[in-house]
Amino acid sequence: MGQNKSSLCSISVIVPTRDRGPLLKSCLEALVDQSLDSTRYEVIVIDDGSFDQTRETVTALKKSTPVSITYRFQKASGPAAARNRGIKQARGRIILITGDDYIADHDLLTQHLQWHEELYPEDNSAVLGYARRHPDFEDDEITQWTEEEGLQFYYSQIKHGDEVSFFHFITCNISMKKKFFEAHGPFDEDFRYAMGEDAELAFRLFRAGLRLYYNQEALAYHHHPANRDFIKKRLRLFGEMQVLQDEKCPGIIDIRGYDIDPFKRLIHALFLFIYPFMTHFHLVPARFRKKLNYLEYGIWGHRSIRAGCRSGLQKLYPDSTRSQRPSVLLFTGSDINCFYRHISGIRGKYPDFNLILVGPHKTTHRIMARHPEIDGFVVCPHPEKPLWYSSQKNFRDQIGVHHPQKVILLGDFGTRFRADHYLTALFLVGAREIYGAAQTGSIRPLKLIDLFNNSLQQHVWTRELIFEIWHNFYAILYHFLRLINLVFGEPLRLVVKTVRSLFSRGSTC
Repeated sequence: MGQNKSSLCSISVIVPTRDRGPLLKSCLEALVDQSLDSTRYEVIVIDDGSFDQTRETVTALKKSTPVSITYRFQKASGPAAARNRGIKQARGRIILITGDDYIADHDLLTQHLQWHEELYPEDNSAVLGYARRHPDFEDDEITQWTEEEGLQFYYSQIKHGDEVSFFHFITCNISMKKKFFEAHGPFDEDFRYAMGEDAELAFRLFRAGLRLYYNQEALAYHHHPANRDFIKKRLRLFGEMQVLQDEKCPGIIDIRGYDIDPFKRLIHALFLFIYPFMTHFHLVPARFRKKLNYLEYGIWGHRSIRAGCRSGLQKLYPDSTRSQRPSVLLFTGSDINCFYRHISGIRGKYPDFNLILVGPHKTTHRIMARHPEIDGFVVCPHPEKPLWYSSQKNFRDQIGVHHPQKVILLGDFGTRFRADHYLTALFLVGAREIYGAAQTGSIRPLKLIDLFNNSLQQHVWTRELIFEIWHNFYAILYHFLRLINLVFGEPLRLVVKTVRSLFSRGSTC
């Protein structure tokens, strides 16, 4: 009887879970109440180290349903590892991946199976279902924002029946052939959180020829409240995982896109400071309120992503520079040949120094950073702009030394790169000795006049210096506004709230 049931199983539903007993119960109750015949599918629950009543919840439900439910427990290893284990257990030709906080519509499995069997039977075809907010959270504006603005999902950008790109490969409601997954997967278990692991897998699957089709009628409801703290935490985690994705798939994710110049940051700070007062005093027209609310969410959302990117870079390149040894900073462009030509000589000349590479987060610099002679890597957030765009304190904390004795600029003398980084070394880092090394020639002391004599005119320098002074003015004003908001923002909001309540009470009298 068991063998017959196994041969009939067409689709396996994979549900990773951890410490969400009540939510999982709702998820499983919806999955066992499907229009598809119970012999044609199975549900596999992978418990990723729960401490709550998850096991008891699944065991109780198994006794009351004819649907095959498999429960497996594993030591906490993350959702990627849980999905991999669940897929190995799957008996169905098709695997459907969802989450423990998604409530399946009655026809969810029927829709997925029909598309695979009737429309797209090829092994390299996958089906993306529609995940929308649960009716319990229909009026929650932040949840609406996460859907409509594409920070949680991207459904507003696609239509029913479309063939979509790998950016829409979202593992909350997606199905594919097990054979194709086994040939070109699995999930990368370096991703320890439910964020980014699906995008990295999608990149590999699409490179192998996967085609993804959107079925809006394969519906599941996301049963999770989305308050500000939750979204900020998720977006910070998103930023961290973007860095890991960039490391795994160079050139697909550009984390520099989340950084913005100080002038825009200043405008954002002003908006976040003023907008709450405008809403309190009803100064925002009703027709613009939703758009401005979305703008507010977007600003602090991108702030959270930037914070996550910084945290991710620190985790990816652990701080090995905080030692008592003196440091040599190596500012380098993308000339990897120049780097390899000089690195052994630099180490031989400075055997008792930390050699710290400073450069953009690009493939060539990641290769340089892994050289055995390099003791640390400090990421420059803007490869085309000088390091003045990083705050002085953050940069100095990152390199672990306030006054490195020496700086070496690797690259051609006549480039903008040299000019920018000479200024950085001289004023921001406070270097006492600056050396230069071109592709040909030896390392030699470098003075400001060397840069003037190499295709750089003095008026260009004057303009650059004026720009940097102007930038620092904006940076100071930006931090001043942040301080004002931190110290006086909440008391002022309470005062405004009290005055409003008094006026409203007076008007009712």
